Amino acid sequence: MDKPKLLGVIGGLIAFIIIILVLVLLNSDFDQRLIEQVEAGTPAVKLIPEIEKERSLEEDKAAKHLESHVFNVKYWDGPKSVSNYDFAYYKDIYNSQMYAISQLYDLRIKYVKKEITKFEFQQKIGEIKQIL
Repeated sequence: MDKPKLLGVIGGLIAFIIIILVLVLLNSDFDQRLIEQVEAGTPAVKLIPEIEKERSLEEDKAAKHLESHVFNVKYWDGPKSVSNYDFAYYKDIYNSQMYAISQLYDLRIKYVKKEITKFEFQQKIGEIKQIL
């Protein structure tokens, strides 16, 4: 692999890690508020729309991340377009993010419906976020 591609991959990996950390930190706040609301006795019917809104926000962030890498390449390399290799790389990141968001959504719904305990919820959330 030549030096520019290697630097591109390393830069992309660093950006991915930073975005995942931001996503994890933002999710932890939401998940903590969710735990507090469930413990306060808020009914699941009231919490599910909040979970759906959070999922939508997370999906939008993932899509904007993909778009920023694919469509803003001209600012990095001049007028060139993104290579097929880079596009596949960023698309894989996007797909991984969407899968994790889907897993988080399912887990949150199970928790507010009291299908799993707080301990199971926290443990599984931690596992999903470690994958990210």
